[in-house]
Amino acid sequence: MLPPSLSTELHLQMLAILDGVPPREAFPGLTILHVCENTYLIDGAPAAVMAFLTTKYCVDSCPSRYPQDIWRREYKYLGDIPVGKHFLFDLRLREKGEFRYFLDDDLPDGCSFLNGLLSGNSKEATQLLTLNIEARNATQTFRERFQIRFFEHTNIAPTFTAQNYLRHGYGPQLLDYSPSETYFRIFESTNKTLRSPFEEAKTAALEVQSRAGDKPIHLFVSGGIDSQCMVQAFIAAKVPFRPILMVDSSGANQDDVDFSLKFFASMNQAVEIYNLDFVQFIKDYKYVDMANRYRFNNPEYGILLHLIEKFGGHPVYAGRPISIGHDIAGRKVIGLAADETWSRSRFFERAGIEGTPEFLIHTPELMESFFQTPVVQNFSNDQEWLYPQKLQLLRESGFNTQWAPPNKITGFENLEILFPRNHFGNDLWLHHRGPLKLRYPHGSIRNAMPLEGLRIGSATPSILRPYKDGLSYAYLQMNSLSNFH
Repeated sequence: MLPPSLSTELHLQMLAILDGVPPREAFPGLTILHVCENTYLIDGAPAAVMAFLTTKYCVDSCPSRYPQDIWRREYKYLGDIPVGKHFLFDLRLREKGEFRYFLDDDLPDGCSFLNGLLSGNSKEATQLLTLNIEARNATQTFRERFQIRFFEHTNIAPTFTAQNYLRHGYGPQLLDYSPSETYFRIFESTNKTLRSPFEEAKTAALEVQSRAGDKPIHLFVSGGIDSQCMVQAFIAAKVPFRPILMVDSSGANQDDVDFSLKFFASMNQAVEIYNLDFVQFIKDYKYVDMANRYRFNNPEYGILLHLIEKFGGHPVYAGRPISIGHDIAGRKVIGLAADETWSRSRFFERAGIEGTPEFLIHTPELMESFFQTPVVQNFSNDQEWLYPQKLQLLRESGFNTQWAPPNKITGFENLEILFPRNHFGNDLWLHHRGPLKLRYPHGSIRNAMPLEGLRIGSATPSILRPYKDGLSYAYLQMNSLSNFH
């Protein structure tokens, strides 16, 4: 916590390190993250942290309650390894006593597992591999599961969009996670003649039905307009589904619930209610294991993934449609879901299930059909894409927006006020959001995709834009909720 007299002085230095990389000459050996107000989260070797706490920059401190001691073991996804690169992972389970280690799974040529150490130099590319490890002694047996992928040239992590037309990752090889590199979205454009987005959404619903097979389709809905549009598409396509609305017993998403119930009543459609105490879920750190396995840096995503674990079947989330921005040269660029949203596809892949994480851009035809709407075609470089523009986009696309909330709501806006304030700021940020953002920061740069006429332009990899965390404390303080489109 900063003393008021130093707030301006240190804040100027802190602005330079919000990406988690402090200037060495200022704070050597520390990673520092702005959590809220004049509060920062400090991570580093104990000696370096203690030295910082004795400086003039700190007037008060408290240890983080975030469970950090076993997080590296919990993150069972070992990563994406290029073919031909040497690697070494210590997978010993560190139980007391002498153990022998066993791995029954086949490894790629060039890889070995000996005494709990996974090492080698893979000579072949693979899909996601699951490694089931056992540690045994005379009286005990422990088991652990890890996952790893070896790739050649460009990575192949699935997004669970139709035919995986949309791919994403860090750096040109689309690594699973490397926040020091540019975050890329790359997709294959369609050559088909496009119909209205509403018609394309009906076709997307039929595609989901085909992939679901005999599993029930669960539409996880909120009161937002995106969920409403998804439901309209499934009803119009005559695809059976089970809508599930999560209700926070603490009342955080009550506005969301009210709009959802009105919408379903207007559609003469029953909706199943699932009650969950959001606040207690977060206070109990139930999101941590999922964050470490599927990588996200806002605890709310743990609540969303909890629904998938609870209900199974073929889970579907609406996601959001495209948005429009401009690069520094004034060219239109397309806004799409970013890395954290794809924690749902990482969940599907690593749990070995099928699902639809972003229905409103599920097929290339649906995603690109939004380009032909007047609000996109007439969007000028002196405009800003806000919630009213999204409502206009969906109306022009053929969806009914009668029951759309007047302002953008996610169901999590009121979470912060349900956590106690303290002289460090707020418990939600200090003990939950802050530590997660320190552990899994976003990359600072992402690519942008230019819109040329009714198609994506060919200069996709060359336009780079700052990658700002839309749920950072600073962003929340400086922007209206209407910006969360």
